[in-house]
Amino acid sequence: MFSNAYSGSFVMSARIGHLFNGARRGAARPGDTGGAGKERGQRMRRESRSGAAGAVATALVRHEGEGRDRARSWADREGRRRRAMEAAQTHNAETLLSLVDAWLTLHSRRKAATSPLTRESYRQGVRALLTAWRHVDLLKADGDAAALWLDALVGRDNKPAAPSTITRYRAAGRTLYMALRWAEATTADPFKDARVATDPTPAWEKRFPYEEDELRQLILFSRGDDRALILLGAHAGLRVSEMLALRWEDVDLGRTQLVVRHGKGGKRRTVSLSRSLSETLKELRETGERVVGERAGYVLPYGAAISARRRLALVCARAGVEPKGIHSLRHAAGTRVVRETGSLEEAAHHLGHVSIETTRVYAKWSNKRLQATVGEW
Repeated sequence: MFSNAYSGSFVMSARIGHLFNGARRGAARPGDTGGAGKERGQRMRRESRSGAAGAVATALVRHEGEGRDRARSWADREGRRRRAMEAAQTHNAETLLSLVDAWLTLHSRRKAATSPLTRESYRQGVRALLTAWRHVDLLKADGDAAALWLDALVGRDNKPAAPSTITRYRAAGRTLYMALRWAEATTADPFKDARVATDPTPAWEKRFPYEEDELRQLILFSRGDDRALILLGAHAGLRVSEMLALRWEDVDLGRTQLVVRHGKGGKRRTVSLSRSLSETLKELRETGERVVGERAGYVLPYGAAISARRRLALVCARAGVEPKGIHSLRHAAGTRVVRETGSLEEAAHHLGHVSIETTRVYAKWSNKRLQATVGEW
């Protein structure tokens, strides 16, 4: 269906693998009986899951241990109260962020297993709140202050915040005050009844995936790290945070899969690689650019999401493609899976969605039949 690098298809299960790439490692070999081939495939999948799970378990133990170590500094009840009050009165961001981190480790639903991505999301939100509330007494803030802040984010003249950003910031504010109440620094709960206005425009009318011809152009005009970035989004369906967190130890080219250690909500998942993505990663590891310094061991050199977005924008400019944002690469992956398999379940599995409802937007984008029908009217 596609030529050059884009001819490789992404794989999220044995069925999808045969649909896109033909026989995979672990499929029945010529001469295998049906039972022998099936048994061999099951054994290969067990070995694959076992190896990936071992690497992830080691990383999680290390991450959770570091979180508990940081939380111990807040163990003393009276000292915790004093430090929290002083930090709130002086708007000391680092101390308040440390308090939030300790609360997440000890009292959130996932406790020490709260993912680094979730922690970073709360840090960003708390920093934004402290910047906006630099003249607000944090220990006496009320619901009106919270409502006004959220409303200001919606109504910014230069660049209104996205609804998802506002939702994240509200969650960060709630978490900050749960941590302050845990420290007995205040009884205030300004975000208790805070609401975020809903946007009546459906998601599929606000943002769109890259089309197939656009992706072919992007791949044609990219190489090395940039091509890997594009294919990790457009084939593997990774979020930008997952791309930047990907390490070489998470990539198994022999089994054509990678492991996302901390996806959205701290969830892990195994993602199969397309042929073209596998080839790009192999070339990158063997002969391509080497990531050094603080990013040593990571697949991509971009240390921040904004750097990755700028690289994609540069490729779009070279390729003559309208930039739609880096997340639209992931949308392209989900749309193609739905279009070629007709299965929301397969798309949800590939993208790591917990709910099929989240995946339904891809059915809207892939509905070319409706467009063709209306076009004939």
